[in-house]
Amino acid sequence: MADPSKAAQDAYIALYRGDTTLRGLMTGASSPDWNIFDQGGSGLMPVVFPAVFVHPAQSQIGAALSFGTDARDLSMFVEVYTEQEGFDQARQIAARIYRLTHGPAAGQPFPISGFTHIMTMCVQEQEAEQVGDSLKQGIQHRYQTVIAG
Repeated sequence: MADPSKAAQDAYIALYRGDTTLRGLMTGASSPDWNIFDQGGSGLMPVVFPAVFVHPAQSQIGAALSFGTDARDLSMFVEVYTEQEGFDQARQIAARIYRLTHGPAAGQPFPISGFTHIMTMCVQEQEAEQVGDSLKQGIQHRYQTVIAG
């Protein structure tokens, strides 16, 4: 089975960029990227907030393999960053991402080009605030994505 990591990362980004509700929460962002990036970001410094980063998957042999098909399980990391007082905006953005991505909430698996996407579940969420040049809030989700070849 080919490595589905890049296809999954591209599918997550397309799903998020295509959602009008999420785009509305990304205040100050504009088409075509809506401040939703892969791990490399926009290349602009400083980063414009709010921003969402979808990191490459960690891949391992898949649970669906036990059902007689080639499979991979991916751990996808999605991070939300805002530059506000408090976590309200970050939590709203993270909640919308959860609603789009988490299996039961999303209603059905979103398409991942070239692979059979069985399901995606949110398995971890962590909030962190950092103080530097300015106050930033971050929320990281880890999604477990089950893919068959």
